[in-house]
This record gives sequence, structure tokens and C-alpha cells, in this order.
Amino acid sequence: MRISLQKNIAEVYGSVPFISIIDGNSGNRRYPCSSKILLKATFQKPNLLNSSPACTNISQFGNNMLKIDLRLSATIHGFSFHIGDSKTNNGLRYHSAIQKNDAQFYFLGYSSLLYGSSKCSSSMYKGLAGLLNKNVTTITIYVGNEFIRVTNNNGYIYDVCSSCLFALNGQPDSEGPANEEIYIGINRPISELYQSKAKGICSAEISWICS
Repeated sequence: MRISLQKNIAEVYGSVPFISIIDGNSGNRRYPCSSKILLKATFQKPNLLNSSPACTNISQFGNNMLKIDLRLSATIHGFSFHIGDSKTNNGLRYHSAIQKNDAQFYFLGYSSLLYGSSKCSSSMYKGLAGLLNKNVTTITIYVGNEFIRVTNNNGYIYDVCSSCLFALNGQPDSEGPANEEIYIGINRPISELYQSKAKGICSAEISWICS
């Protein structure tokens, strides 16, 4: 699936099983790479409930690993990218809680922030210094159960496996239903509580990695 966000309306080419469009909004005609889209990717449970051994090897995830390739404009602003395993993720640490499994990762201007879920007693927080700057043109993100890897065209690599991250294997949730899905906001936060003026992602390609 390829998504172009350069015009006023997001243009989607092709489709991928288990990935659906939730909302597509117009952008600002004066600014290229500002059209917005919200998607949902539904994961399939891995054969083994304990996915920890797979955290060291992306190929072991099979079609339970999502790959997102982003092409950036020369200037990025606001919540240009946002992923989370709760539909109420809004980029704030304390959002409209309906789930404990609510990890999220997002770009805010040239900052990139990773928050663990509310179920962790000492909340996981990580700022990915060096991921975003004016020399970065492409970013690739891999998301799996309790796993994320982020790379850019300058050789930056960050990955982590933690039970505080995305709960995509039907893990129980004390506040709401179990998760098997990720929400993806491009040039917008997932839960758009206010009018987002984000811009900066010109195109995205989304696929499942299959072994």
C-alpha cells in the first residue's frame, strides 16, 4: 500500500490485507505534504504466545511484523506521524484512558518520542535523539508485538523489545478490550482532539513482512 500526501487529499494506491482506512482528511492547499490519513492495522497472533525470542530477529515475526516507510519533506511540523495500540492515543501521556495497553510513538516537530503503556508501574519513556533532523529524508519503522525498530537514511538504528510496548497478541487489559491492532496517524495524531496543523510526511508505504 502506497499513500501520497503531497496534494490536498491523501491518495491511496493498492491495498494490504488487514489494513484499513479509518479517516482521510484534507490538508492545507498552501503546504505540500500536509494531507492527513488515519489507518488501522490488525495483527494476527503469532504461533507462540511468548514472542520474546523473536524480538532479536525480525524475520521470525513473519506476517505479524508491520513495516512503514516514510518519505519526509524538507520541513516537518506538529504531529506528523503517530502510532499506538489504543484509539484514544492523542500524543499526551495521560489521554482519555479506555485501555491500559496504550503505548505510543510519534513525531512532534523534530522530536520523536516513545511512551510505554499505562500498565507499567514505571512508565517507559524514550526520546530518540538523532532520528529526525533536516538531513533526514526517509524513515522506516517496524512494529511487532511488544517491539519497535526505527531507522533513517543516515544510518540511525534504534530497537527495543518490552512488555511495556504495543500489546498485539491479545494480552488482557484491566480497563478495556484486548488489543490486536495498531492505529497509524500520518500528518495527524490518532485521536485528533484539536485541529492538527501537522505537515511533513510526503508519502508512506505500508506492508507486512512475511517469512
